[in-house]
Amino acid sequence: MFYLPKLQNLLVMERDAKKFKVYDTKTGKYMQTVPEKATDNGVIIAADYIEKGNTRLVATTTNNLQICFWDSNNYIWRNRINCAEI
Repeated sequence: MFYLPKLQNLLVMERDAKKFKVYDTKTGKYMQTVPEKATDNGVIIAADYIEKGNTRLVATTTNNLQICFWDSNNYIWRNRINCAEI
């Protein structure tokens, strides 16, 4: 579970999950489930919010050494970095 204070969102992953659920902490309501298509079979282990200039993303990391970036407005997948070579 990861709280993103700037977005006032709570990201919830089940054990060994390849997707996560998003909750609005202002209302406590479930917003959406973000699919696993971008995680490439990795299990999500961490998340954080990144804001630089006009770019606002949520980054998730997986146990197969990938970082996925999601649009912070709607959690649409934007990019993936394979960190195994880094």
